[in-house]
Amino acid sequence: LTKLDPSVRSLSTNDAGKFLRTKKDEILSEAFLNSADGTKAALLAKTSKWNHKGQPKHDQPMAGKVWQGEPEVDESTGIKQLQVSVPVMDGDKAVGSLVIGLSLTKLEQ
Repeated sequence: LTKLDPSVRSLSTNDAGKFLRTKKDEILSEAFLNSADGTKAALLAKTSKWNHKGQPKHDQPMAGKVWQGEPEVDESTGIKQLQVSVPVMDGDKAVGSLVIGLSLTKLEQ
């Protein structure tokens, strides 16, 4: 799907997507919210994958843990970044994961 596809646009224009946009700055290179099953629920921009279930960036937050990846050039943004993900909680239960990408270039400045 292209970034202009209605399915993609709906994830950046829903309430959670709008909220993520209010947090966008030069350090935050990407952000997306995954539902419990790993599928995208909201995003700043189109991601390279639509489901992260089975990957540590989703599975560790679903177990209530914070995850930090290795520095890398992100496939979807082309920016050297570090991804961090945290659980999205409803009371004591993880109901999703929030993944953010931090621009290492901007952090180094």
